[in-house]
Formats: sequence, structure tokens, C-alpha cells
Amino acid sequence: MERHLVLVANVREVGKGHFARRSRRPSGYVWQGTQEQFNPNQGTGDFRIVPSLQPLSDVHFNHQYQDNYSRKAHLPSLYGMMVVAVFILLIAAINFINLATAQSVQRTREVGMRKVLGGSRQSLIAQFMSETLILTILAVGLALLLTRPMLSAFESFIPRGLSFSVFTPNILLFLLAITLTTALLSGLYPSWVLSAYRPAQALKGQTGLLGNQKGYLRKGLIVFQFTVSLLFIIGTIMVGRQLSYIRNKDLGFSTDAVVLINTPQVDKSDVLAQQLRQLTGVTHVAKQWSAPMSEGYMLTKMTYRGAKAIETEVSAKIGDENYIPLYQLRVVAGRNMMPTDTLRELVINQTYVKALGFKQPAEAIGKLLSFNGRDYPIAGVVADFHENSLHAPIRPTFIAYMPGMSKDIAVKLATKGKQVSDVRTSLAAIEDAWQTVYPDKEFSYTFLDDSIARLYESDQKIARLVNTATAIAILISCMGLFGLATFTAQQRTKEIGVRKVLGASVVSIITLLSADFVKLVFIAFLIASPIAWWITGKWLEEFAYRVDVAWWVFILAGVLAMGIALLTVSFQSVKAALMNPVKSLRSE
Repeated sequence: MERHLVLVANVREVGKGHFARRSRRPSGYVWQGTQEQFNPNQGTGDFRIVPSLQPLSDVHFNHQYQDNYSRKAHLPSLYGMMVVAVFILLIAAINFINLATAQSVQRTREVGMRKVLGGSRQSLIAQFMSETLILTILAVGLALLLTRPMLSAFESFIPRGLSFSVFTPNILLFLLAITLTTALLSGLYPSWVLSAYRPAQALKGQTGLLGNQKGYLRKGLIVFQFTVSLLFIIGTIMVGRQLSYIRNKDLGFSTDAVVLINTPQVDKSDVLAQQLRQLTGVTHVAKQWSAPMSEGYMLTKMTYRGAKAIETEVSAKIGDENYIPLYQLRVVAGRNMMPTDTLRELVINQTYVKALGFKQPAEAIGKLLSFNGRDYPIAGVVADFHENSLHAPIRPTFIAYMPGMSKDIAVKLATKGKQVSDVRTSLAAIEDAWQTVYPDKEFSYTFLDDSIARLYESDQKIARLVNTATAIAILISCMGLFGLATFTAQQRTKEIGVRKVLGASVVSIITLLSADFVKLVFIAFLIASPIAWWITGKWLEEFAYRVDVAWWVFILAGVLAMGIALLTVSFQSVKAALMNPVKSLRSE
């Protein structure tokens, strides 16, 4: 049997990165094939390549190894979509249960007549379940019609090449299962309640239910609906706060108008860099391996031999003497690298200074760090900057220049007093310079802001998911609440008429009709708050730098939910309160 495996090489020593090559060799030859695929001595003398294996089935969902031939999927987002879909389906089913049981009074005479004419309870249950099944089938059909346009809204969640076709066995089985499950969840309880009416009481329009049986399930289901809605509202606020924090967080370096260019050849990149420095719309040009914050990273171990040896795993940033001024990294002690320096001196960050045991940055200047049998003096110390996303803490970091690895170019564009058209002109000039150096290569570039934004793609997806789920959950909950408010107002028409005759004000009538719903939303708030606190806290733990779970978020969510509920029921409450009592009491 042929197994498809991914051979993954971990670049260690100076740098730790990943690259992958796919193999179609039979499993017995994998390790032999690995020796052919990767040369352990490939690259410079500072690198050691260690092959390992990754199952092909793991490639799509595993973000540990980055490659250029596959698109990664974010499993938490996919699971989140599934959970959201289940909750929305439950809320919709609850709406049906609430409205069906609330309106069951209107069908009591029908039930009584059917029972008098010999209808059994089983036949009544079958009838009501059939009605529910027909409604569910119609809903599934409508959902299928809306599926294709809706998929465009979730394009970022869906892998390329994935198509939706109803006429496949898996989809048909899923639709059948979801149809039957929804019909069963929605129709079983209303059918059971309706079929339980006694004929004598049903013919009089009475349900025969005891006082303590009336409305408890409906109230419980409303509480569940608003509990879910409150969870989504709190989640929306917290995710929005964290993403706003990420956008506004000082990263310790400048990201404004920085263009990143990947060049195909190291030797010619020097020529391109020199040409770019001559352009009027360019303020700085640096050769580098990567920007201060990027998807790629390098890790190595360096040793400081002071009173005792301290070995530290550090992040390596490779760039020339223009790297620090281009990104506006703040030098707090010592100096920048010299223009002629090629890995003879290092600049380290403040976190590395602390890891070495120094109290002040100046104490580290001139100290030697040992790597691969050579000693390198510390020339300067820069203030801490985020060299990874805010999911990870700032690591000990050094900056050095390695010509053999610095084939990429960063360009700082002049923006002061410039218009958008000036930036476009500068980009066109950069492209012209590219064409003179690499006439056979297509020019492409990335703004640093966009590169950093890609680090938070999964978080942005979660935000869109929670926002969409919140809107849908609130809409469905309000539709159900509006229907129940309408039914409640109709059922209490005579009571309202009597109260108005006895002098009750419009405000007191509105308060009376709204009070029950306010209590239910408050109970939902008490239930949702601790659950939301735990869920949002767990999500925020994924970030090394995050906002606090503030108490006011819960109060705001509760006020919003209460306001939405009151707005939903207020129309029917006001309408009932303003009704002429003569009309409601005419039949008495």
C-alpha cells in the first residue's frame, strides 16, 4: 500500500524554521528517501537539517509547519461554527415549541372533536408530528436555496476547491438526519401536550392543565434562548475589545508605510537595495531575513559565560545596519551595528538583558555571547519589541547581520506631507528598479501592516463568527419573544379591560405585561454571566498580552439584552394597554 507522507525539515542551530517536501514513496523506503531528499550539511556551516515525518492527513490542520502548497484550516473556528449552528438550531426549535404550545389553546376544540369522533392519542401525535415535519422540510428547502449565497459570507472559513452539492450520499444523509432530528425536537412536546387534552374540557375551549403546568416550559425555554444570546453578546464585546487592543498595541517598532520585498537571489539584492536608496519617495532601505514581527521565525541557543554559564534560547532577527533605524527600534544602551559588521557584533533586547542577569542595559555592553565555538560582543541594547504575535510573550532576541541570509528587502516610504498618489508613484518606481535587476521575475510586495494582520486571521474569523451568531441568535429570540408577547396580550385581553375600567393607567398595564419577560431575561443574565466569564477567560488565555474580563462588559450585555427584550414586547404591550376596554368586555 502506498502512503503519502510529508518530510519536514527543522532548521536548527542558528535558525529554527520549517520547510516541507511531499513524498509518495512506500513507507518502508521513507527514511532511506529522506536521506536523498535532505542533505544534513545543506546550507551554511551554521545549519544542521534534521528530517522528521508528518502525516499527510495532519497537514491541513497543523499550523506548526508552514509551507507554500497547502492552506491551513483553523480547527477551533470550524468547531466553533458547528457549535454555533447547533445553538441556532436549538433556538429556532425552541421558538417553534414556545409558539406551538402557546397557541395550543386555539386548537383545543379541534382536539376535542377528533377525540369524540374516535381519534386516538397516537393518531393525534402522528398528525401534529406530520405537520411539524412538513414545516421542517420546507425550512430545509429554503435553507438549501440560501446556502450558495451564504457560503460567500464564510469564504474565509472554506478551503479552496470545496464545492457544495446536494446530490451526494453524505449530504443527503446529513439533510435527512437534520430534518428528522429538528422535527422530533420541535414537534414532540407540542404534540404530546395537544394530544393530552380531555374531550369534554377541550370542547369548552379549556386545556385541562393544572395551574402549575402552565407556562413553565415556555419560560424555561425563553431563559435558555436569552442565555445563549447573552453568551454571544458578551463574546462579541470581549472579542472586539481584544482585537481593538491588538490593533492599538504599541509593538515597539514602526509599521507605517513599510514595504516588504522578497528577492530571488542574494547577490543581486544588494544591487536592488542600492537602486532603491536613490529613489526620492524612499527614506530607508534595509536588507533582512524577516521583519521584526513575522510569520517566520528563527530560534537558536547562545551561551553567556559570566560568573556561571547561562544558556538561553533566543530569537534571531537578521538585518543590516539599516534594520534598526528603518523600523525605529529604540536603542537604550550602546550603539547600532557598524555598516561593515557581518555577524561580529550583536544587538540584543531588554528581555535578553534580564535573562543574562543584568540589572541595567548598559551592563551588557561589551559582554561576549558564545555560539558555535565563537564569541560575539554585545554592541547595543534595544527596547523590547514584539517579534511574534501577541499570542506569545516577548522572547530574548538578538539582531545580527548575515549577508548569506539577508536576501529580502524592507523599504520605508516617505509619508509626511504625501498623498496616496505619491505612495503609488513610489511603488511604481520600486517596480521599475526591480525590472532592471530581475527582468525575468514578477514583482510582488507586501505591506508590513498586512503581513502582521495575517498573524491574527484566525482571531478575525472568530470575531466574524461570533458577530454573525449574535445577530442571528438575537433575531430568532426576538421573533419568538414577539410571538409570545402577542399571544400573552391576546390571552389577557379581558384582564386588561377590567384593570382599565378599575382605573389602571397605561404605564401600569405596560409594566404588568413586560414584568414577566424582564424577570426571565434577568434569570438568563444570572446564568449566562459565569459561563461567559469562564469561556472568554479561556479564550483570552491564548494571548500573552490581553485585556481583562471587565465587570462592565457583563452589565452592558445585560442592559442590551434587557433593552432588546423590552423593545420586542413593548409594541404589543402598548397596543394592549391602549385598547378600548369596551371592546374586550363586550362579550361578558
